[in-house]
Amino acid sequence: GGAPEPEPAIAQQPATSPAEDLEQQLAEQDEELASLDQQLQSARDALSVLTAEKLERLDLAPAAGTAGVADAKARVYWDWDAYSCYFVADGLPATTDEHRYALWLYTDQDEVLLAGRFAAKGHEPASFFAMLPKDMGKVVRAVVTEEPDAEGDEPTGPVVLAGGGAAHG
Repeated sequence: GGAPEPEPAIAQQPATSPAEDLEQQLAEQDEELASLDQQLQSARDALSVLTAEKLERLDLAPAAGTAGVADAKARVYWDWDAYSCYFVADGLPATTDEHRYALWLYTDQDEVLLAGRFAAKGHEPASFFAMLPKDMGKVVRAVVTEEPDAEGDEPTGPVVLAGGGAAHG
C-alpha cells in the first residue's frame, strides 16, 4: 500500500492552450481599455459643459402624482456657445429591458426635442452628454419620461421628473 501514482501532468492541462488563454486575456483587456476610453470621453464631455463660461442649469424634481421616485432628482446643464448639454439623474428606479427613460426639452418656440434616452441602474447616477441643434429655441422646461424602448420623437410615457424655467448660475 504505497501512495497512488500522481496523474500524468497532461491530464490536468486545461482545454485551451496557453496561446488561447493569452488571446482571451488580451481581448478582455482591450474591452476594458475601450470602456475606460469611453468613460474618459464622457468625463471630458461633461467637463466641457460644466466649465462653460455661460453655463445654464435646470433642476428637475419628481412630477406630481408619480409613485416610487420621491427621492429622485436630476439636473441639466447647457453650454449654449457649444450647443451641448450634460444631464445627470439620481434616485430613479432601475429600468427594465422594455423601458428607458428619456429627457425631453421644451423651448420657447413650442418645440419638443428628445435630448437622449438612458437606462437607470437604481443604485448609481445616470448621466449623458448630448449635442443640441443649433437652430433650437431657448429651453423653458425639461421633463424625464419613462418610455417604451421604441424610437419616438415625442413623449408617450408618464412624466417622472419635471423642471421649468431656466436658472442662470
